[in-house]
Amino acid sequence: MLLKNSEIKRFIKLRKNSGKMAQQNQIQQQPRPELRPQMFEPNDIYEAKKLSLPDYDDPSFSPSNFRSGGDGPKHDERWEKETDFIVDKILCEFIPRENSWLLDYGCGAGRIAKKLCDKKLNILGVDISPGMRKYAVEYVNNPERFLCVSPEMMQQLILQGFRVDGGFAVWTLMHVPKIPEALEEIQDILKFGAPFISVNLQSKRLLPVTMNGEGKWLEDNYDLWGMTDNFFGLRNTILFPHDLDPKNKLLLRSYWKTLTAPPQSVRPTRS
Repeated sequence: MLLKNSEIKRFIKLRKNSGKMAQQNQIQQQPRPELRPQMFEPNDIYEAKKLSLPDYDDPSFSPSNFRSGGDGPKHDERWEKETDFIVDKILCEFIPRENSWLLDYGCGAGRIAKKLCDKKLNILGVDISPGMRKYAVEYVNNPERFLCVSPEMMQQLILQGFRVDGGFAVWTLMHVPKIPEALEEIQDILKFGAPFISVNLQSKRLLPVTMNGEGKWLEDNYDLWGMTDNFFGLRNTILFPHDLDPKNKLLLRSYWKTLTAPPQSVRPTRS
């Protein structure tokens, strides 16, 4: 029996709709990634140091097994070489005065804070991880110049009128899921005109997530570069020099961006 043209068109339409529904069902059945911030919770000072300086280019590195990597002379060499370079660059952007405070957003184990405290600077370290905060205080070992708090405590300090003279976030914003909220908090604690240094990968953001019970990095191509421009004025940008560590792909794919905090009256509000 031959089908009429109208019946053929109706049959084709039904097949297309059926295919779309099957595709939608397949998408819905796929496991949704869940944020896994607890991967940044160290068990001791050695894990805290490894977590503060991971190797994203190591094929075996993932949120599930990253604690097994990062030991030995290679990690120690990176720790010293990178930290000294970063501290020198921070001091180029910031003129310290008596009783000045700098914000270390995502301070980790305190590798940068320790060097700056040794240079007579006061550092407010902020980290989401209670373990990191604990071991940062232990590693920096300078209670007169280093205060380490949670993001919630940072908000309380802002409400009490506490402000800092500059700040930095080194390879930390790229792990933050709610970027506008984080940038607004950083903006609120900075004095007008204060420099803020943002160091991140050029092309992607890496969020720690769990899928099918396994820890993974979620690359969501979030425009972190553009978002920071919405909250701060741009002062300058640089790439890390190749001769600092030619084998370190993380450095070669990262940028250093110095921004300026705007006056309170023109600061954007998050939507």
